[in-house]
Formats: sequence, C-alpha cells, structure tokens
Amino acid sequence: MIRMTLHVFGYDLRAVLRNRQSQFFALALPVLFLVIFASVFGGGNTTAVAGGQISTSVYYVPGIIAFGVIAACFGNLVASVTAHRERGVLKRRRATPVPAAAVIAGRVLTAVVIAVVMAAVLLGIGWAAYGAHVPGRTALALALTVVIGAASFCCLGYALSLATRMPRCPPPRRSPCRSTSSPGCSSPSRSCRTGWPAWERSFRSATWPTRCSSPTTRTPPGSGSPARTC
Repeated sequence: MIRMTLHVFGYDLRAVLRNRQSQFFALALPVLFLVIFASVFGGGNTTAVAGGQISTSVYYVPGIIAFGVIAACFGNLVASVTAHRERGVLKRRRATPVPAAAVIAGRVLTAVVIAVVMAAVLLGIGWAAYGAHVPGRTALALALTVVIGAASFCCLGYALSLATRMPRCPPPRRSPCRSTSSPGCSSPSRSCRTGWPAWERSFRSATWPTRCSSPTTRTPPGSGSPARTC
C-alpha cells in the first residue's frame, strides 16, 4: 500500500511539474500577490497585531501563505479531480490493481509537498525583501500548521469534487435548410450551406471544400464556360 502510494505520488508530482498552468497558480501567483500587496500597501506603514506593531509588508506574508495553501490544496485539487473524472481518467485508474486509497493518498501527498514548497518560497522572499522572520521556537509549529492545513483542505477539496460537474458542450446548431448531397460528392452541396451566416459560409467553404468522387461538368445556357455540377 505504501509503495503504491509513493508510486502514485511520483506520477502526480511529475504531472504537476510538467503542467505550466498548475505551476503558475500554485507557485507563481502567490509570489506575485505578495510582491504586489507589499509594494502597494507596504511602504513603511505599520499594522497593530497582538504582540505590538509590525510592518504591513510583513503582515501580508502569512496571509499570502494561507492563500497559497488554499489555492494549491483546494482549488487546484477540485479542478484536477473533476477534470480527471469527466475525462475518464479515474475510471481507467480503477481498472488497475492500484487501490483507490493509494490514489487519494498520493494526490494529497503531492498537494502537501507543493504547499510546503510554496510556503518556504514565500518565507524566503519575505525574509529577504521585507524583513519577515520566524522565531526558532515556533518554526516546528509553523511547519505542522502548513502540513495539517494542506491535508485538511485536500479533504475538503475531495468532498467538494463530488458535487462539481464540468459544463457540457452544447449540441451543434443545425442548418435551417435540408441537408442534401449531390451525386458523387462526399459533402453537402452548396445549396445546403446557404442557411448559415455569411462569415460562417465563407469559413466553411474555405475549410471544407466540396469534394467530388466523379466530377462532371455541364455548360449553362448562354455561357461558354463549363460549370461543375457539385
């Protein structure tokens, strides 16, 4: 069970590292928010807290860390689990010998690792740029808080994914004219495409030209040039 969980964890971690969108929302977006909020609302201002007065830039560091944990372990998890369920990935995984508990535990472990890395990056930026520091006696408590909070939001994300559905694509719009095909042609004749808007008719005629398996020609009355029948 543990070996399967670690295998699923490695697979999910590689999938996240190869997904630029997940990297942006899980790692880059919290960093951008910290820089923007600290630059706009910081500027030497102070904020009153339980222990006294601290810089506003330092005040934003734990809040952005909490936001990053929620985004990585709740929002991304709900979106990825819902997308995998709608695409049939979870059903294919259930056909393998890997138990469902290993799949869930591996995904939770991936989210926890991402949350820990994100919190470490934000703490490093806060310490280097804004003077934020963590006392040695509370460092272990901070690490446990991040891990337990990430696991808790993963549980909430799995619970919410049960009630989340991806929007279905609407059915294709039917042409108001009767779909007919000319003899020997593999696509509807031009008379059937006249019911579409002008811009769509031009796009369709350029993208899907009429193809005839046995083209024939005829000469219209009063015209010296032959014309195709389809």
